[in-house]
Amino acid sequence: MASRTSATAGMLLLAAAAALVCSSAAARMPPLAKGLSLGYYDASCPQAEAVVFEFLQDAIAKDVGLAAALIRLHFHDCFVQGCDASILLDSTPTEKSEKLAPPNKTLRKSAFDAIDDLRDLLDRECGDTVVSCSDIVTLAARDSVLLAGGPWYDVPLGRHDGSSFASEDAVLSALPSPDSNVTTLLEALGKLKLDAHDLVALSGAHTVGIAHCTSFDKRLFPQVDPTMDKWFAGHLKVTCPVLNTNDTTVNDIRTPNTFDNKYYVDLQNRQGLFTSDQGLFFNATTKPIVTKFAVDQSAFFDQYVYSVVKMGMIEVLTGSQGQIRKRCSVSNAAAAGDRAWSVVETVAEAAESLEMASATTLVMLVAAVACLCAPAAAGDGNADATRQPPVVSGLSFDFYRKSCPKAESVVRKFVRDAVRKDIGLAAGLLRLHFHDCFVQGCDASVLLDGSATGPGERQAPPNLTLRPSAFKAVNDIRDRLEKACGATVVSCSDILALAARDSVVVSGGPEYKVPLGRRDSAEFASQQDVLSGLPPPTAAVPALLDALAKIKLDATDLVALSGGHTVGLAHCSSFEGRLFPRRDPAMNTTFAGRLRRTCPAAGTDRRTPNDVRTPNVFDNMYYVNLVNREGLFTSDQDLFADAATKPIVEKFAADEKAFFDQFAVSMVKMGQISVLTGSQGQVRRNCSARNPGTVAAGDLPWSVLEVADSFVF
Repeated sequence: MASRTSATAGMLLLAAAAALVCSSAAARMPPLAKGLSLGYYDASCPQAEAVVFEFLQDAIAKDVGLAAALIRLHFHDCFVQGCDASILLDSTPTEKSEKLAPPNKTLRKSAFDAIDDLRDLLDRECGDTVVSCSDIVTLAARDSVLLAGGPWYDVPLGRHDGSSFASEDAVLSALPSPDSNVTTLLEALGKLKLDAHDLVALSGAHTVGIAHCTSFDKRLFPQVDPTMDKWFAGHLKVTCPVLNTNDTTVNDIRTPNTFDNKYYVDLQNRQGLFTSDQGLFFNATTKPIVTKFAVDQSAFFDQYVYSVVKMGMIEVLTGSQGQIRKRCSVSNAAAAGDRAWSVVETVAEAAESLEMASATTLVMLVAAVACLCAPAAAGDGNADATRQPPVVSGLSFDFYRKSCPKAESVVRKFVRDAVRKDIGLAAGLLRLHFHDCFVQGCDASVLLDGSATGPGERQAPPNLTLRPSAFKAVNDIRDRLEKACGATVVSCSDILALAARDSVVVSGGPEYKVPLGRRDSAEFASQQDVLSGLPPPTAAVPALLDALAKIKLDATDLVALSGGHTVGLAHCSSFEGRLFPRRDPAMNTTFAGRLRRTCPAAGTDRRTPNDVRTPNVFDNMYYVNLVNREGLFTSDQDLFADAATKPIVEKFAADEKAFFDQFAVSMVKMGQISVLTGSQGQVRRNCSARNPGTVAAGDLPWSVLEVADSFVF
């Protein structure tokens, strides 16, 4: 948590912004709903607003699109079942959540993550169940507007959270489609006691954010909508050349990331994106309001504040109604029973997408889920969450307690800051650790440069796609640890193990303890050893099991460690054999079509995410992908086809906690393969070179000259 000084500075910035953008007219507020007040947390959590603003100030500086995403999340919450944070709830075993209804599938994962992060920060600041998730969503939307250049406004607080989500039908009826006309929109908003001024002002939130081609392509094809400017249509067709293109464009062509009145200028120039946008300029009721806002930004800001506060009080729960969720994605009742599901599809959906919707199959799947979600037997406790494989001789969990007590915090801070700037670095560091351990053991030999006698491991084909930024990060950490603890204290192999663990954590995965005390090898493996140690992405499960058995890893380890593919990218060349000349029948048809847009022919030098659902989040969606026949590599998808591994895939797809527990165990096991300890090996001063005295005369570093296909691990 940041210091109170910086939090106070954040509030001062809020006050300054308020003074700049708010005139006396802008102070206009609608009547407050019963149970809400402007000083609701003054006694119980006086720093609540500062915590939210301070977090978003940093987050939006790193990801400008987050502002629009948080505003949209607030809108989609309030228009369906009221402002009760029901949009945040995960699915249950029998029902799909609101977030999976068609209008909500394009809500940004980063917005949900930001709310979860704010929940944690506020819990640390004020205690559990003080600030509601619905108030967090409301404050985050307000601060996103301000940070994008829009008006500051007071937010009435005191909402409670709903304990259930709305049905898909309720979502569809409450969120009008982008091709709705103004009459339909006014009728829908009228039911919520919002009028034409509210409609036009709230639509102005489209001054930031992006839109998918599919939400407006009917205005382009087969013929251009006559209400659309021809130049603008041509501009859009560059991004959306045909119907159903899976691309995006900005909502506001003039100032796409600034909250201002240019959206209304767009409408005057017939450059509104959606039918529901452009229609505002052609409807007799709304056109005068559009015209006013286009020429008077302060009038827009004034009305937007009034309307968004009205919207933020739709059907709020207060007092003894609802609850304050401990986890925003799970109702308190569900969390108490540990029944939360993370799987995107329900059981029936998974069966349908697999073309397995027979009654027998559904019964089997439901039975399996019931088993997985049943309470643990009495006495089990949290054994799975804390179990550790045996620690090999020479390693310990407190190895650096005296020699470098800050070692883990130095690595964690570096990884956290670096991944914020380069989200792909997390997968890069995780993969580097895998490629090190599977060849010659976890000895940091993958980091060594080649010599005059031959190329290093990193020049072997499976390693040519390891990210240069990951190697650089390890060297940077090496430098920081030397400054903190002195030279040759923390080994490069321990740095790799810690950086991989911390990359998992900062990406949303499990925390686990890392046994330390590894030493570094002075020799790298041969090219042939690398090729035999790292099976290719075309390998089937029997070959993978044989390879892992040689290093004392089993089928459960294989499935858990393969879950590292929930983050990162893959080159087309590593899976194109599943697309050309014919689609692998084990691959979902729609998924294959999407991949072909990125990889239109064999030999394409492009990349795609390993996990199509949550590409930068360490979660269990990789296994959901496999259940839906959307695994990228043969070695991935075959895990769901092979009898030895399929039950494990199904378990992890239904139970993220089970995956996290096993991943931690398997990572610790893998991280101890053939380690050097005690007097073995060395602690390198330079991770890419042997220490002086162990380098043969005439050795010269090799350079990586080309990139080859990625391999399994």
